Amino acid sequence: MFANFQDSTSASPEYREFMEEYDKMRTYSAQVSHIIVLIKTLDKESPQLIPLYIQAVEAHLCAINACRRMVTIYEQIFEKYWNNFHA
Repeated sequence: MFANFQDSTSASPEYREFMEEYDKMRTYSAQVSHIIVLIKTLDKESPQLIPLYIQAVEAHLCAINACRRMVTIYEQIFEKYWNNFHA
């Protein structure tokens, strides 16, 4: 579905790092989705609910951190190419 960014030898290190963070964000987001589906299938009084909610929140925070890192990398890439273009 997605191109394998690691096979691209012409990609900049910043771009590869951006794509690695993107992949992390997708992975953690998928984990959250799977956990939420599992939570919805369980009985409301199941002892498994609290640990699953904790897992979902932890995965969600990891996805947010990966997204924040992506924005930081994007800003660096933008600034680098902006400066190169206007130099």
